[in-house]
Parts: sequence; C-alpha cells; structure tokens
Amino acid sequence: MTVGQESGWANSARTPCQGEIVRGGDDDRRGYRLEVYAEDTEAVIEGLGLARPLLFGHSMGARIAAVVAARGRVAIGGSVLADPPMSGPGRGPYPTTLAAFLGQLAEAERGTDAEEVARPWPRWPRREQELRARWLSSCDRRAIAATHRGFETEDFFAWWPAVTGRTALLYGARSPVVTAAGAQEARASLPSAAVTAVPDAGHMLFWDNPPAALAALRAALRPMVG
Repeated sequence: MTVGQESGWANSARTPCQGEIVRGGDDDRRGYRLEVYAEDTEAVIEGLGLARPLLFGHSMGARIAAVVAARGRVAIGGSVLADPPMSGPGRGPYPTTLAAFLGQLAEAERGTDAEEVARPWPRWPRREQELRARWLSSCDRRAIAATHRGFETEDFFAWWPAVTGRTALLYGARSPVVTAAGAQEARASLPSAAVTAVPDAGHMLFWDNPPAALAALRAALRPMVG
C-alpha cells in the first residue's frame, strides 16, 4: 500500500511509488482480518507522523485502504482504491481458488522461473514475472490461506459506504474481481466517490495498461492534492 503526501506528486510522478506493509512476529495470534491489516496501516501512519496522507492501495491493499478510511481512527487526505476484490458472503467466490495459489507457492518452493510464472499470468511484464518467481517462495502458506478466506468471508461493501472524505475507485474493465455489477453497486452505495474503469485492463491494471491506469490514477489524485 502506498502512503503519499507530496503536493506535486500527482502531476510530476511517472510511476506510482509502491511500498509494502511487512508483518511478522505475532501475525498468527493477531490474525489476518481486514481490521488487523487496517490497524497495521494506522500504526505506520502514526509512527511516521504523517499529516493527512493520501492512501493508495491495489487489490488487498485497496480493501485495507477502504477500512482505514471508513474507521476514521487516523486523519487522511483522501484514498484511491485500485481493483478491490468484491467477493464476499453471498457474492460468490474469489475468482482465483486457494488451490491455485497454493499450487503456485509449491512451484516456487521447489524452484520456478519467469517462464513458468508466465503461464497463468501471460500479460504481466517480464520484470514482474521474474520478481514473482524470485519472491513467491517467501510467502507463508498459513497467511495465504487466511487472507484468501477473508476474500470470501469479509464483505468489501460492509465498509465502502462508510468511507469518508475524497475517494476514488479504479478498476480494470476486464477485471474478474470488480465486475460491471460490482462497479455499479460501488457507484450506488457511495455516490460521492469517483468510480473509473481502466480500458483493456484486468486485475493488474497497472501492468495490463500502464498509460491508461497511470492517467486514471493521476486524475484521481489531482483534486486530493490541489
């Protein structure tokens, strides 16, 4: 999840700065629920002394950003959510099965390469395929299973209507996790939010169509930093 507060960022940045929340130690005891991830994010914001930062999150990070914005425990200047999975109770399963994720983890643990990663993800840039091949084996099987379970037991729309402040939702026009019906529900349940489709893009919108996705991100950020 990216946390940014540079006033000129939306106009000057070529690519989004990307960071990660790294969890360890007592993770299994605390669990992998959305509110736990949100607490981690709030702790980072408070620990760094950030004044009304902008939150940007993709996929799971987008769900976390929505929860942080809805909880209101820390002051933020706005939030941009990119393709948040909208699966959940009564909404059908997450489109990639847990078995598929664990199968890819097993491949990584025995040793994989970019060619093998490209089979399920052929449109990813080569650099990203290489990074996944290098780092996927470092993921924890229990965390993967618990987080996947959350995609199907925690409802994005339980939080989204409560998001306050300036917010935008970007989604890939071909994304399997944000369907046309999901995008329409997002518009209807939070009319103040800007909901924008990125053409010719799936879930990994910044890799599938970088120019259009970055243009949409800049457009979403501009009113928040102006």
